[in-house]
Amino acid sequence: MPNHSDPETVARLQRVLETASRQRGHEPSAELATALDGLARHSHETGHPVLVDLAKLVVDIESPTGAGLVAVAIGASVEQGADPASTIDGVLRGMLKWTALVPDEESQSGSIGIDPDLVTGLDRFGQSCVAHLQRLDDPRASIHDLDQICEELQRVEFAANGPVWILSLLTQTSGELLVLHGVQACGFRVRYRHLGNCFHLFSLLQVALGTRMPGGSKPDPGIAAKAIGRDLRPGRDQAWWHYGQPTGSTPSPASMVFGEASPASIAAVDGEQVLLLWPPILQGRNWDAGFFHPVIASRPPSVEVLGRLSAQEVARWRAELGLPPANRRSRWRLW
Repeated sequence: MPNHSDPETVARLQRVLETASRQRGHEPSAELATALDGLARHSHETGHPVLVDLAKLVVDIESPTGAGLVAVAIGASVEQGADPASTIDGVLRGMLKWTALVPDEESQSGSIGIDPDLVTGLDRFGQSCVAHLQRLDDPRASIHDLDQICEELQRVEFAANGPVWILSLLTQTSGELLVLHGVQACGFRVRYRHLGNCFHLFSLLQVALGTRMPGGSKPDPGIAAKAIGRDLRPGRDQAWWHYGQPTGSTPSPASMVFGEASPASIAAVDGEQVLLLWPPILQGRNWDAGFFHPVIASRPPSVEVLGRLSAQEVARWRAELGLPPANRRSRWRLW
């Protein structure tokens, strides 16, 4: 129990700890709800900043659902304006106590399931962590031992949605990208935001560019809706181009941009990320709409075309990348 000069505050924190440890089931018990409400009112009336102390106590709660529900209460306070940086570490430490009880996926047998209370607790922790992380200016920089935490969440993401939600937010990236056609003298500057993988980038880029880039097509409204999270039904999208790294002056599997990788994996040249669009070399390359999820409402995914590159800019970049002379014929043709 954190040291505190106010005995009443200590008593109320202890009450939350004890009632949360007795919690069973998805919904908070009456005694836990009363304890949390009493602590919140006491904090409001006295001005005691007890939220940080409460976050430190989450790891001591002996029920996964109880710990998760207390984490949700802390997340609700963050949504109402409390400082997320002061409580995110405590909430994550509390979650990792319970992820340690999840066996590796390979060791699971068909007859042995994971405790439903543990699954619920992890989902509640996921809700709280998302509430914290989406209100931090730089979520990745705000977490201690980020690599180890991400590794652990990846280990257990098969077991519950909570780790998936957190990983999605932590692996999202934003930036600007130069998109050049590999054959013709055409290029655009685009901005991408809140994307976790390149398949998602490809779909949103195809929607944004449409027919403006040689080899493009009229976007499918259904795919567009799925890619921004408005349509959660299953679906598939297909590559219009071969997506290549700027390190390859000809299209090949060796210089392909991998769809499962982060957009951060696209190489930079002179400080600018550059993506090359070539005629397809892998027929029928496609991906599932599952790569678009989960979408965080406060951080919607997007790709925006900022402008077309001038002829001079295209020529300079093609020379910089060692690309062959541009085919200036307006008609699109395969190799």
